[in-house]
Amino acid sequence: MTSAWSAQEWARARETETAFDSTHKVRAADGSYRWVNARAEPMRDEAGRIIHWYGVMFDIDDHKRARRRCARPRRSFPAPRRLRWSSEMAASIAHEISQPLGALVANGHAIQRWLSAEPPNLERARLTVERLIRDGSAAAEVVNASCAVQADRLDAHPLDLNEVIRE
Repeated sequence: MTSAWSAQEWARARETETAFDSTHKVRAADGSYRWVNARAEPMRDEAGRIIHWYGVMFDIDDHKRARRRCARPRRSFPAPRRLRWSSEMAASIAHEISQPLGALVANGHAIQRWLSAEPPNLERARLTVERLIRDGSAAAEVVNASCAVQADRLDAHPLDLNEVIRE
């Protein structure tokens, strides 16, 4: 996706007054392009009018690169390559966990704001709690999957890397 596409999505979210969630590339200050995931939610007043938007942006470029590297077929893993690959996998797992954890924190703050509003916006708070549960479950799945991979390594049997990537 390009930044122009993201701008169109953002404009559509503002027009329809709905949440925004986009994964796209942005240009960094040094001129390089990086993948990001941007999310925004409107905050409304008592009459339902949007008073401002709350948003968060996650840099997912390292994660995208690690996934591309892991998807390449590998026939043999000499020791230095195995170590580098393990390091990349660890970085990918860390990113997979930090993404939903960051979303958990952002959604927690949103719930506090909606419950603190006068009157409290219970519908928005309820929807955000559902997102909290979803994101917490996603983090737990990553941890459980990485533990399963670690347990498989202890058994020292052949592993289908494509299956690991799909999981």
